Amino acid sequence: MNIHRPRRNRKSQAIRDMVEETSLSVKDFVYPLFLTEGENKKVEISSMPGMYRFSIDNLLKEIGQSMELGIPAFALFPQIEESRKDKYAKESYREGNLYLRAIAQVKKEFPVACIITDVAMDPYSSD
Repeated sequence: MNIHRPRRNRKSQAIRDMVEETSLSVKDFVYPLFLTEGENKKVEISSMPGMYRFSIDNLLKEIGQSMELGIPAFALFPQIEESRKDKYAKESYREGNLYLRAIAQVKKEFPVACIITDVAMDPYSSD
């Protein structure tokens, strides 16, 4: 029995690229990192075992180690103190807030790092 396998999907590079197997590498990873105020803090998040909230100094160490492994991108999520939350989420646009300080320091120390930011207001809102 002869089986005929047409190669229509291999005629052009564009089509070959579209139907090729998915391949992931470390350069495709985005590492979610959680921020907290303070210094020298690395606090495990009880609802996410193995994940931590980092103070900025420890965040920089974590990003440095991750970049050495080839991870290029980081999504940052702040934990805001309850006393700084209000119904207008004013802390989100206060100059010098935790999130803005963290981003500035990461980009200063690791200019090639890709920082993915979240514009959600829920970390800042009391409602």
